[in-house]
Amino acid sequence: MKKTALSVEQECSFVEFSDIDDATVRQERGDAMEDTKQSNKKFHMNILYVVWLLGLFLFLLVMGNWYCVKVYGGNLFYIAFGKNEVSAEEKAFLKERGTLIYGETLDSFPAQIYDPMMESENGFAIDLMNQLAWEMDTTIEFQPVIWADSFTLLENGTVDMIQISYSEERVEKYYLSAPIYRSKGVVFFAR
Repeated sequence: MKKTALSVEQECSFVEFSDIDDATVRQERGDAMEDTKQSNKKFHMNILYVVWLLGLFLFLLVMGNWYCVKVYGGNLFYIAFGKNEVSAEEKAFLKERGTLIYGETLDSFPAQIYDPMMESENGFAIDLMNQLAWEMDTTIEFQPVIWADSFTLLENGTVDMIQISYSEERVEKYYLSAPIYRSKGVVFFAR
């Protein structure tokens, strides 16, 4: 009996399907095509949105890099891609030299200053020297110096590096890195 009931249902559903007219089929196909068109349009809008955002991001990255080079003398791409490779000649020099000594003037805020509460040196020049030591796989010691004596200490080999500002005369006599910061001078007058 069950077998007969199944075959009757199958026949009924077949009959229902065959009763659908051509107009209904065309309408359903048209609706499906319209849905596909809408879906494609949304997909293309999403692609345009992503391309626009990517273009905006690249534009801001290039402009940010230009600003950093112009104002700070630093390159964002250099920072982003990390550690520099040290040449074989530089590695040999560092191995022969051992620990490098940085002559720090501890009254040069914000680059470097002595913090009596922490009993240590602070400032971004100190952080930069620590980063440089890491990149060159060497050790840098900090030695406090008086600014007036710093060139003498550099020339007689007591210190290996000092922080100085750029000038044509200094370029001829010393090896200078790219600028690490820019500062503007202000003159104060007492009344």
